Amino acid sequence: MPLNDFETFLKQAVGLDAAALGRAMVERAVRDRASACGLNDWRDYLEHVQSTDEEVQSLVDAVVAPEGWFFRDRPAFETLGRLAVQCWLTASHGDHLRLFSVGCGSGEEPYSMAMELLDCGFPAERIRIDAVDISGQALARARQAIYDKTSFRGNDLGFGTRYFTREGNDFKVIAQVRQAVTFFRGNVLSDTFLSGRGEYDFVFCRNLLTYFDADTQVRVVGALHDALAKNGVIFVGPGESDLPMKPDFVPVEVPGTYAFLKAGKKQVRSAMQTARDMRTRVITQPPKPSTADKAPVRTAMDLAERLAERGQWDDVLRLCEAHVRDHGASPQALYLLGRAHDVKGEINSARRLYERTLEMDSDHTLASLRLAQLPEPGTESEDDPRLHNRTRAVDQKFQP
Repeated sequence: MPLNDFETFLKQAVGLDAAALGRAMVERAVRDRASACGLNDWRDYLEHVQSTDEEVQSLVDAVVAPEGWFFRDRPAFETLGRLAVQCWLTASHGDHLRLFSVGCGSGEEPYSMAMELLDCGFPAERIRIDAVDISGQALARARQAIYDKTSFRGNDLGFGTRYFTREGNDFKVIAQVRQAVTFFRGNVLSDTFLSGRGEYDFVFCRNLLTYFDADTQVRVVGALHDALAKNGVIFVGPGESDLPMKPDFVPVEVPGTYAFLKAGKKQVRSAMQTARDMRTRVITQPPKPSTADKAPVRTAMDLAERLAERGQWDDVLRLCEAHVRDHGASPQALYLLGRAHDVKGEINSARRLYERTLEMDSDHTLASLRLAQLPEPGTESEDDPRLHNRTRAVDQKFQP
């Protein structure tokens, strides 16, 4: 199958670079879509896709299948929260913080932006997030706001209990977070892409630019530069950090963040000073206090939760076992016992305790999340040293 015609079409239609995507991926997508349309000859399918807007979208969805999860590259979100509170909020005068997620996929990124701002104490009524993607299929899932276990990764899953409710085996974003985000379909290469949308204080455009060729990258970065307000900041992906260049942008230089401040040919010096000030505020700001540190210790279970945050799992085990023995089982005690066995690598015991937690409290989100992340029974031995080492490495920042 000659792919050149399809590669040219994809570039002209939506700016996709076949070299960046991989020719094998393009070929597989074309074959799958042609088969789905009942067209065996590639020429017939090319003619069909060139004349049918719906099929263009279906082909793009088949070619571009980005993988997303909540708080992917967490330092970027932490930096966003600190910049919003330490820099933007102190300088604003009652207006709204405007954010933009470009290439938002199925919604994990913009919802993570909203959750981080709420965690930092940013007023919910002042958050306005626009999120755009070219895929109608991805946007439908984003608006639905229901996710399975693949969207939850890492060990710091405390946001799960704050911002999600259970729906069967899945998890739905709560209304407060959903209401902060507006999704719309758009093509970054369209002349009307940002028509009437005003300026944004923060833009996330991460891991999208790599899909484009060099000329298209320059064009998109230029459009996003224009979309930023004065002192606006753009976040890009790790492999894209050489694209926002002086004099249009200056780096904020927060480790692991890839954030750039909007500048201009005549404002580079002042922008560099502003970026240094931002960096200082972000790096010197103390970490957000945890809920357990704010609350007084009134019961043994309060103490067990605080010890869990510190990673003192032997003490957690002792306290929870004593509590169950003296007062009977509770969801809180069973979940913490499950976490203690989980960290020790005793996966079968942890699974049983999570299941018992859910029997007592079917809405216990953290137990559901952790249970979903465990390997299927029989796939790994509880005595497997690899599993033991991995579970022992659970980050102590995990919120019980």
